[in-house]
Amino acid sequence: MGAPVSGPPLEGPLATIDESVAALEEVVAFLDGHLGVKVYYANYGKAKHALRALQAIRQATRAARRGAAGKAGLDALDELDEACRAIARDVRLDTDELRAKVRSIRDAATLVQRRLQPTAHAAFPVDRLPREIREEFQEDAAEFARCATAGAWRACLMLASRLLELVVARRHWESTGVDPVEKGWTLGQTISEAERAGVLKHQPKLGQLLRMLNAYRIDSVHVTKQVYHPDPNDVDGVASLVAGVINRLYP
Repeated sequence: MGAPVSGPPLEGPLATIDESVAALEEVVAFLDGHLGVKVYYANYGKAKHALRALQAIRQATRAARRGAAGKAGLDALDELDEACRAIARDVRLDTDELRAKVRSIRDAATLVQRRLQPTAHAAFPVDRLPREIREEFQEDAAEFARCATAGAWRACLMLASRLLELVVARRHWESTGVDPVEKGWTLGQTISEAERAGVLKHQPKLGQLLRMLNAYRIDSVHVTKQVYHPDPNDVDGVASLVAGVINRLYP
């Protein structure tokens, strides 16, 4: 099933959705441990629990729509509501059917979390950064969050690259006195020069990590023969990599 989004605790309708999906998953786990038992039997009231959880999800979905920003968030909520209706129309499913439909609900709920409460940016260890670039970093991180809310994954990757460039350029200047921004270096050049100058010498794998992030940027910005379609998992992964770079450059 889709992994719940990491970050600060969920609140309001999103918390209700997450808790109620977990209740549905408990029903599936119960049936997995009691082979041959159907959910519509009087099996410890599991059908009643499932219906109650579905009702709670749909009510929370309606409440979340009032605070949703952008079409991407509304579309994700619609998808979650439809996934719930697919079970509510006939909760008397066998275990395999129920498991598959609950998995679709978890995936839809995860997408809702990503669209309405993007949290990857919250993992950025901003306090480690020098004061001189902290405000600029926070502004870009906030824009990153707004793009994630709108489901603008390509824009998220571009902003993540900007965050990366800001941090690596600053660290290069601190170590060598040479400012990559003044030199007009690209991100790729900044990474290469940082390696050449020994800025990354105590982090042997950091150069590879930086190039991986730059590859995401290139595929997102430039037109290529094979169209790259970033998704929420790419954005979360890149955000985690940016956080890792900060932790390594500013331990």
